[in-house]
Amino acid sequence: MFHYIDNHKSKKERYYELNSNLVPHYIRGIFDGDGWLSWNNNCAELGFGMGINILKYIKKIAEENSNVKNYNIKKYKSIYRYRITSKKEIIKLLNYLYSDANIYLNRKHEKYQNFCRLNSKLLEN
Repeated sequence: MFHYIDNHKSKKERYYELNSNLVPHYIRGIFDGDGWLSWNNNCAELGFGMGINILKYIKKIAEENSNVKNYNIKKYKSIYRYRITSKKEIIKLLNYLYSDANIYLNRKHEKYQNFCRLNSKLLEN
């Protein structure tokens, strides 16, 4: 699926077929623009904030390709948010988004690498 955005984007979301090999790159671009990753010793959060239709698509892809479960889209002020709080599931989704990546926002890529390095033992089990 392809997501078309222009002026007044919240009312003009359009979808087109997108080759499956391009999907992680597309969602990574969305993460670079409208996503976040934050953590401390006890908590972690990966999130996206935008219109509900594109978040439903991201949620579907996360569930199908990274086995991310039990997270919902919730209204927050004038937008919607999709947030994942399991460190293990965050790593799986980020690995999916960054595998074979050579174009990305450097500061988000560095955050991803640091997060994975600090939590690498989670995936060993």
